[in-house]
Amino acid sequence: MKFLPFVLTLVSGASIDLWPLPKSVKMGSDDLKVSKIDIGSCGDEGGRMARAIDRFGSLIIGDGATDGADITLTCESVSTAIGVATDESYSITGTSSSVSVTSKTIYGQMYALETLSQLVTTPGTITGGSGLSISDSPSYPHRALMIDTGRRFVPLPTIKQNIDAMAANKLNVLHLHFADWCRFAIESDVFPELTEGLTGEQGGFYTKDEVREMISYANDRGVRLLPEIDLPSHSGWGFPLRDNGKILYCDDVGSGPGMRNDEDNTTLSTLNAVIKEMSDLFDDSELFHIGADETSSGNQTGCGLEDISSLENGVLRNIVDLGKIPVGWAEVLFASKGAVGLEGKAVINSWQSTGARPKDIEAAGFDAVESDSTHYYLDTHISYDDLWHNIGDDDDTSQSKKLLGGEVSMWTDAYCYIGQCGALDLPVPVGAALYPPEMNEEFGASFNGMVWPGAAVAAGSFWNYDTTITSDQVKTSIDNGVLGRMQTRGMDACPVGCTCDEVSRCGKNYIASE
Repeated sequence: MKFLPFVLTLVSGASIDLWPLPKSVKMGSDDLKVSKIDIGSCGDEGGRMARAIDRFGSLIIGDGATDGADITLTCESVSTAIGVATDESYSITGTSSSVSVTSKTIYGQMYALETLSQLVTTPGTITGGSGLSISDSPSYPHRALMIDTGRRFVPLPTIKQNIDAMAANKLNVLHLHFADWCRFAIESDVFPELTEGLTGEQGGFYTKDEVREMISYANDRGVRLLPEIDLPSHSGWGFPLRDNGKILYCDDVGSGPGMRNDEDNTTLSTLNAVIKEMSDLFDDSELFHIGADETSSGNQTGCGLEDISSLENGVLRNIVDLGKIPVGWAEVLFASKGAVGLEGKAVINSWQSTGARPKDIEAAGFDAVESDSTHYYLDTHISYDDLWHNIGDDDDTSQSKKLLGGEVSMWTDAYCYIGQCGALDLPVPVGAALYPPEMNEEFGASFNGMVWPGAAVAAGSFWNYDTTITSDQVKTSIDNGVLGRMQTRGMDACPVGCTCDEVSRCGKNYIASE
């Protein structure tokens, strides 16, 4: 056998597609039978690592295997803390009688077990396990999938399905965009009116217990949450608080109604209270995103560019005071300039292909996250050619600040019942029929088909991009390896050879024609 850039090809002609690409792989000369995963120094029974072993055991060992080598895990730390600084590296060494997996953290172990599971064609046997040597680590610590549940609500079961797929492809951040034109998608005790109107066709929000369940489920799989409340534009979520005077709004300023920065700080005080409550709920999340994209100014008092900038700056500084790192889309630095003065304290999300690139963000003194819409917006039906992309192309490594990583995004504009839920005068979106809650099952299938396997390609770009590999080769690996594994594990994705869009999969509509 020999190691090719992304596929291990065996003497028999069979191949194994490892994804994302490990940094270094040397296959052994013989297969190795295994019968047990020994937690070793990586935790206690019943803990997070033990649960990971239970999940991977059925994939790697199978049922009833008793004759074979042990897979022994060794960790430097058993801490369950997870964040930007978490070390996710691992190494795997196989001999004729054992497999040793070493890592700094339990999360490195989880990625090692994922890699081992991809080397198993028959449970209980690791292909090329005798003499196997793998050394691996991600190129970037922030590898995210952004899910927009602030427009069309994404039910918790669909979120969990995507978390499973994220973990299988070594994405480690779920960016939850939960407040936009259509809804504030999380229960609030401080402002219960935010979700009181989310009934009937508009129904859909997470209880706080469901959010805690989501966080626990994600963390157990090495995924951390990045919550986002979009403001001061994209802020239809706040209309229930406009109606009782707790948030003030400008008239339509070109991009829909935007929040007004009044002299009494009514709006700012309310926003800070909302963020404080959500920050407490997402207590383990290091980052908190305020959106701040596509804002426009107007002539009303409190609606000028300086007013908008001041409002954003006040919110960002409140997040710093809460002990978190604020994040905003590129406009918060380059348009409204609300982030100015927070150099070294905030992260900027670059989504535009020109004018606000990671190198520009770094030069201004901020860490950056790449979300380039021309490469990573799945709702635009992006191609493998675009998804397989080196995010380091726009990174200036001479800067003291750095590119933290990348995000692939799934916006749900196309599922709104009317354009942006009535905030803007736009045509009825193509997927509007899937907006009502009674269409959750069909919507979930549509959503998953739009996200996967495209997000897996992006995951490979973020983990270990290789300039010698073409997008056609990546497609072959995804089709032959990733999609088969996802299907075996019960993860929904657009099938090989099919086209999936908002309303159909493989030529079949989600809603039957009458």
